[in-house]
Amino acid sequence: MAFPSLHQEFLDGKVVMLGCPKFDDAQDYINRFAAIFETAGIKSVTTVVMEVPCCSGLPTIVKKGMEKAGVQVPSQQVTIGTRGEILETR
Repeated sequence: MAFPSLHQEFLDGKVVMLGCPKFDDAQDYINRFAAIFETAGIKSVTTVVMEVPCCSGLPTIVKKGMEKAGVQVPSQQVTIGTRGEILETR
């Protein structure tokens, strides 16, 4: 992803977790997110994904982690295009 202001816009002052649903075990991610949501007092989540299909599963994984933990925190998804522009925020 070529997005020069990624750190300033999304990472500065935040805890960052990285993952790739294409290459990693989705259930393992769900379990890890659930454990974090259960113990860490998360106040909000921003999931930043690329527009490519393999990234599209990450927001669902995060949501399932919240459901498993029995918590609901404010969340948003930001999709970055392959040319480095923000395509969508929801």
